[in-house]
Amino acid sequence: MDQTISERLDLLCTILDEEHSLQELMDLGYDLFHNPLFVTDTTRLVLAHSQNVKIESDEWQSMIVRGERIKNTPQQSLEMKDIRREGSRTHSAHYVDDGYVPYGRLIKTILIQNHPAGDLVLSELCKPFAPEDRQLLGLFSVQVQKQMNREPFVTQFRSLGIENLIIKLLSGTQMSQKRLDTELDIVDWHPFRFFYLLAIPLDASLPEIEELLHITLTQSRWVAVVFDDMIVILLNRREPISHWADDEQEFVSAMRHRGFQTGISRAFQDLSRIREAFLEAGTALRLGTRIQPREYLHQYSLFSLCHVLENLPQGFDARRFCNEKIIWLDDYDTTEDKDLLVTLLSYLIHRKSLSQASEELIVHRNTIRYRIQKCMEIMHTDLEDSNENNAFIFSLQILRYLRSK
Repeated sequence: MDQTISERLDLLCTILDEEHSLQELMDLGYDLFHNPLFVTDTTRLVLAHSQNVKIESDEWQSMIVRGERIKNTPQQSLEMKDIRREGSRTHSAHYVDDGYVPYGRLIKTILIQNHPAGDLVLSELCKPFAPEDRQLLGLFSVQVQKQMNREPFVTQFRSLGIENLIIKLLSGTQMSQKRLDTELDIVDWHPFRFFYLLAIPLDASLPEIEELLHITLTQSRWVAVVFDDMIVILLNRREPISHWADDEQEFVSAMRHRGFQTGISRAFQDLSRIREAFLEAGTALRLGTRIQPREYLHQYSLFSLCHVLENLPQGFDARRFCNEKIIWLDDYDTTEDKDLLVTLLSYLIHRKSLSQASEELIVHRNTIRYRIQKCMEIMHTDLEDSNENNAFIFSLQILRYLRSK
């Protein structure tokens, strides 16, 4: 026989009056709601679940009873973050019926020190929710929160606190330096001096994405979040990066092996610049995949000139900025030989190294040597003036951008 609202409130008061373990609370919760509950930490590890009832559900048995860690897709992770943010703001339970499991859920975010520490989930498995269940779950969660405070080993919420802070900043939330320092103290994060932001499109397969996230989770200097259809990675370092292939060898190797296109911001030292860095990484990704599609890492610092050119008035002839000798080469390259500009740029960027230019362009070094000799003849230069070579690189980058349009 169903309980009246008055009887349910009496039972809830009894629960709130006494101290109970998390497991006892989950069993008492079933008596209150006549539906099973479970509570997780922020890593989605089930800490306790209703055990005083047998649930005939494959999903419940695998994820809850056997205590397996709940693995969300990137889309689910994003949705859960939205639910937690909303729950943190409204302090109320959120109803979810998304098709991931064949039953609805009421999810109440558990807050500790005003930060999400876990989720209390009431499952609509045995009977439909009653109208008052949302409010009762909110009251019931108070006791769960108190117990999680008493059991500090389950409140591993520091990582999620950092992720939430990063998402706030990515979303454009403005913070004074004092407030930002306070937020960092709350999540107990004392980062090194230099940051890089990396943006990777969410268009890979789920196993590849999970493997990528696993790489970041094993590195204390990396924080990864899902934001705006991107995997956004914040890299924290003591020193700025000189050469990505050498300084972050494991990550670069993983990107190349899996073919992940990655946009990289300039180095920055102020976390309040993270939104600007995200836009830089996105711009580098967009321009890099268009101009250098065979590369995987696209650094904004190498495409900032292209970003400037992109914002010139429509119809403006950017060749006006080019060195006249490069214009001569461009006129010849357009009609006679399509590879001279590309070869000269690679050669100069690699400090006139035939072997490195050969490796980058996948062309025999003798072919590189022949093309460079041809360039020198057309341009009437010996490529020995470093200032002139810098002007050549600037002009060649302009032409490379114009050719990619």
